[in-house]
Amino acid sequence: MRYNRTAIILLFLASLSHAQDATPSERETIQQLVQQVTVPARTKTAAINVLRIRQHIVHLGTLRNSFTASTSLV
Repeated sequence: MRYNRTAIILLFLASLSHAQDATPSERETIQQLVQQVTVPARTKTAAINVLRIRQHIVHLGTLRNSFTASTSLV
């Protein structure tokens, strides 16, 4: 959580220091980056868990296929 606060503060300060020179598209990019950083940790954790589950399912399918192939040879 501390890392997210630090990143938010740094991005906010960067947006303030370059706001005078920033074009509209640069401002939008900065706003999008700030929004990405502020995504709750739970959402990121949930996404990581989904990816791990998918990877595990693929791994189990690979094991099942190799087991089926090895038993059919016997």
